[in-house]
Amino acid sequence: MSLSTDPVRSMPSWARDGRVVRVVAGLLLTVSCGVVWWLAVGGRDGLLVDVRAPAIDSVDLEERLSPLPPSLLAVPLQLDLGPLVAEMEAGIPRRWGDVEKRIDVPENDRLEVAFDLSRGPFEVSFEDSTAHVKTTVAYRARAWYDPPVLPTVSASCGTGDDEAPPRLDVVLSAPLSLDRDWRLTSRIGLSSIAPVTDADRDRCRVTVIRWDMTDRVIGGARSFLESEAATIDSLVAAVDLRGRFEEWWRLLAEPISLAEDVWLVMGAEGLARGPIRGEGDRIGTVLGLRARPRLVVGPRPGDHAPALPPLDTATVEPGFAVRVEARAEYDEAGDVLERELAGRTLSRGDQTVRLDAFEVSGIGGGRLALAVDLEGDARGRVYLVGTPVFDPSDGRIAIPDLDFDVASEQALVDGAAWLIRVGLRELVRDAARWPAGPAVEWARGQVERGLNRGLSSQVRLEGSVSEVRVVDVVAGIEALTVRADVRAEATLVVEDAPGG
Repeated sequence: MSLSTDPVRSMPSWARDGRVVRVVAGLLLTVSCGVVWWLAVGGRDGLLVDVRAPAIDSVDLEERLSPLPPSLLAVPLQLDLGPLVAEMEAGIPRRWGDVEKRIDVPENDRLEVAFDLSRGPFEVSFEDSTAHVKTTVAYRARAWYDPPVLPTVSASCGTGDDEAPPRLDVVLSAPLSLDRDWRLTSRIGLSSIAPVTDADRDRCRVTVIRWDMTDRVIGGARSFLESEAATIDSLVAAVDLRGRFEEWWRLLAEPISLAEDVWLVMGAEGLARGPIRGEGDRIGTVLGLRARPRLVVGPRPGDHAPALPPLDTATVEPGFAVRVEARAEYDEAGDVLERELAGRTLSRGDQTVRLDAFEVSGIGGGRLALAVDLEGDARGRVYLVGTPVFDPSDGRIAIPDLDFDVASEQALVDGAAWLIRVGLRELVRDAARWPAGPAVEWARGQVERGLNRGLSSQVRLEGSVSEVRVVDVVAGIEALTVRADVRAEATLVVEDAPGG
């Protein structure tokens, strides 16, 4: 008996049939693929989508906006000139001249005169930035005339006990200003001097020698008052303003507490002065405080107290603007999505998936990730990523570029491409819109709170918000930040003004 060495001939007859071999191989392949698919989708529970969360970018966009231009905070100030007038009363003589001291008259060598003057109290009034200091001057006068032949003849006016002295109205004018060193300055001059009335009562006519001495007395009074101009200007300059301004300048350097861990920082940089206006015995001006105010959330910022800067002169048109950052927690954003979409189903043919839960997180670079938990014929978690922006058309925060991240899209393409075709991405993108209104109202309230409070017993802020405009939305790693520019009219009221 011979043994065959042909392996094919040694096979059973059913194995030597090629058709049978192909059938068996097909069955084995089918079973193998089914086992792999079953393992991949988790058996009867549906396709298991298992992808990693998007990596966090180390670059977190905390600062993306250019800073606001400086704001101008109106600071109306009134300076009480009462103390200055008192200094003038004490510093300028009440009486001058001597009715017994003869003075030659250059144009007439036979004539001599003498007079003394007595002024009344100063009264101050204003015309724009010019102070007018008025007083009434009463005077007595004598004249001596030496005729060619006869003895000397003398006459007088206002010297008798029962004779009312003639009077002159005197007006001194002084444009007032604040210089760069915060000194009150003036350039006082004699504006007018004339008899109070045109009646004989207020003229000094010496009938004996037929001569009106009024103009001669006016000239003497003018010379004296002009000689006192420098004294008055020095009294004006001696009024201490700088020290008082420095008090409220330091107040502005202190952070203003608005709420727990919320601060308004004025960021004062400089000052400009508008025109001076007077009313009654006070002068007023509006200072423009240049500042870069900002709202700080967190621990109390440190004080920033630069020295009182020089005072510039400029047109002051107040307009207060502050950059505000309102924080929106990602948990709250996720809650909005859950209320909107949780429980929604998507189907294609006999396949159905349910949207179960949502989670929002920052991944750096100004982007956020939106995780969607799925149940049904596909289960697990997929991620969509995008950059949030503010949509002014409806006042909401949207993510117009929201799309599956690379890993999630690949997983769906490999096993559940139908989810892409039925619009999962579009559904979530349309729902991922959050109202910015709460952030806007928070910003308005914080700024109005900061602009209506006392800084000391003499200094307070007053203001009202006119506009809140969202200018940017930044997805940080920890939270979503809504940036808004708040515009307001604001005034710093100094109750006890310098010089008062």
